[in-house]
Order: sequence, then structure tokens, then C-alpha cells
Amino acid sequence: MKNTLSLAIVPLVLTLISASATPTKVPGQLSNLLHEKQIETYVQNIIASLLHGSAARDQQAICKHITKKISTPTGWEKSYNLPVERTQQEVYQAVLSGILDFVERQSFTLAKKETGDYLSTTQISEKIRNELAYKISSTDNFIPGELSEFIGKNLEYKVQSTCYYMSIPYKPFIKRYDEKKCRICFNRFNSSRPWIYISPCGHDICTTCADTYFIRQDKVRCPACNQFVDTYQIRMNLYIPTVL
Repeated sequence: MKNTLSLAIVPLVLTLISASATPTKVPGQLSNLLHEKQIETYVQNIIASLLHGSAARDQQAICKHITKKISTPTGWEKSYNLPVERTQQEVYQAVLSGILDFVERQSFTLAKKETGDYLSTTQISEKIRNELAYKISSTDNFIPGELSEFIGKNLEYKVQSTCYYMSIPYKPFIKRYDEKKCRICFNRFNSSRPWIYISPCGHDICTTCADTYFIRQDKVRCPACNQFVDTYQIRMNLYIPTVL
């Protein structure tokens, strides 16, 4: 009788252990989880709505970048070979953040072509980024095409108008060489070594060398092509007053 009772209890105990080991799904918390393929579709739908009216290639570029970033397995998922899952809110925030990064990079590239000056380029891209960030943070419900003014041709016009309202010193009017290194010290341009554009030849040099070469040494020819340069424009982009 005792053995029979013990055998009857075993299945009940195993059932209780199994039930306690299984996580309880809380209603409303996991219902919006998206799997990897669903994430891609959800990203496409959000971008198609927010950037409605913008060029398809811009939408595709943003979509590809965001999908790759958010679908990358986290440390936990990678370690235990778990499927990639994200909530709809996580995907939505990633899309907004991705659009913000894309606009900042594009506005920087456009401003560089427009001004040829690192300091002005940074100011313009930061201003446009802040404008978009404010629009995102202050808007609860976006209408279709709400952010398309920051994409493609609209962004080009925005960069040009920002240049005008910020009174940027000058705009290159000939083809630039778009160099990566200074023509004098041959160090790569970066945030601590910004460049300026030499007018009218189109070569780039860092601000440190521009100050030493054209201002302190009073040189008047480009170190790359030996062409006479507009030292007035160099002084303006170095924010050094010209003595008349």
C-alpha cells in the first residue's frame, strides 16, 4: 500500500517541478515581441511612414543600417545561441535613433561640400541634428512623411539655408580635392585637427598649419600647387580679424 502511494505521488511531484521551472508569461508584457524577420518588416513599415515622399534609395539605406544594428545578437543571445527578439518599442526607438544618426552624417557630408571648412561643417550638422532631435522628442504621434524634410534633396536645401542664416564665411565655387590629409604636415584630419579649404585652388590643410604657414609666416601661395591664395578667406575661416 505504501509503495503504491509513493508511485502515485511521483507524477504529481514531477508535474509541480516542471510547472515551477517554466517561466510564467505575464499578459501584455511579451505580446509585442518581434522575431528577426518581423523586425525587418516592422522597420520597413515605420520608415516608409516617417519618410513618406523621400527617395526610395534613402529609405533603403536607412532601413538596412537600422535592421542590421538592431538584429545583431546581444551578449546573452550570442552566448546561449538564443533567437533575436525585440519589443516593438525597442525597434521604434532604434528607428528614430538610426534616422537621427543618418541625418547627422549626411548633413556633415553636404555641409563639407558646401563650405569646405571643418568648424562651419560641424556647426551646421550639429544644428540640423539638434533640430531633428527636438522634433522627435516633442512629437507624440507622427503623421506620414513627418521627417522627410530631413532626407535627400530636402536636406540639401536645409543645409544651404542653414549656411545662409549662420552667415558662413564662404562657399567653394570650384571642384575640391576632398583630401584626407593636410598638404603641409600630412597628418589625417580629425576632430582635433580640423581642415580649412584653400581658395581658389581647392586644396585642404589643417587649421594649425594654416595659421603657421599663411598667418605667422605670411605665405601667399598654396603649398600643393604654388597658386596664389585668398588669405582673406583663410583668415575668416580661422576667425582672425583682417587688418585693413
